[in-house]
Parts: sequence; C-alpha cells; structure tokens
Amino acid sequence: MGLGLLTGGIALAKGISGIMANNRAKRALSRAKKMTPEEKEYKGKLQEMATKGDPNINSIRNRQISAIRQAGSDAQQNITGDLIQSGMENSVIASELRRKAGADVMRQVATTSQQIAEKNRQFKDQAQNKLDQFNLNRSQYLKQLSMKEANIPTIAESVLS
Repeated sequence: MGLGLLTGGIALAKGISGIMANNRAKRALSRAKKMTPEEKEYKGKLQEMATKGDPNINSIRNRQISAIRQAGSDAQQNITGDLIQSGMENSVIASELRRKAGADVMRQVATTSQQIAEKNRQFKDQAQNKLDQFNLNRSQYLKQLSMKEANIPTIAESVLS
C-alpha cells in the first residue's frame, strides 16, 4: 500500500508540474503576441512616412528652390548690368530679356518641384511596402504562436491524461 501511495503521489506531482508548465507556456505565448514598444514605434514611423513622405522633404525642396532662385537673381543682375552698359535699360528688349529670365526661373522651379514630388511619392510607396511587409511578417508570427498555443493541452486535458 505504501508503494502505491508513493507512485500515485509521484504521478500527481508530475501531473501538476505538467499543468503548471502548460500554463506558463500559454502565458508566455500570450505575452509574445503583444507588440513591443519598439515594434509599435517602428510601425508608427512607417505609417507616418507612408502618409506624409520623406520627413526631410521641406528642407530638400527649400535648398534646391533657393539655389534656383539665387541663380535666377544672379542672371537678372547680369542682364541688368549688361543693359545699363549698353544704354538699353529702359528699352522693350530689356523688358523682354528680364521677363524671359524670370520665366526660365519659374519653369525650372516648377520642374524641380515636380521631380521632388515624384521622389516623395516613391518614398511613400517604399514606406508603404515596408509597412505591408511588417504587417505580413507580424501576421505570420501570430499565426505560428497560435498554432503552438493550440498544441498545448488545456488543464482539463492535462488532468484527464
């Protein structure tokens, strides 16, 4: 009788130990399903970039447009200087040269702005692709965790086995 009681006690202890291990495994999987602060931050940044584009787009645009405008201003000054030297500063030709130089600057500003906008659109597309890949990887990870969790016996199953 003493040996049977001892064997039964050992079996009960193993059963309780198994149930506790299963519960710990389920809690660990449940915690693993939660997104970490780093993952949340990364996802948030990707979402913002996919929506707004390159965070440096304004400084890039300002630098490039300023350079074009400065070159245009220099060209206007050169034209004015040349016209004054030749004594034609108030002529119709002078007005036309100034207008053409201004139009050239505006055309170049418009072209550069379109190029910057296209680069920003591409940046947004790349960020959206990264976000989609992140979400897909996260979904696959959660699916794997769910499959692992499904293979852990419940308390009732552990007691019955």
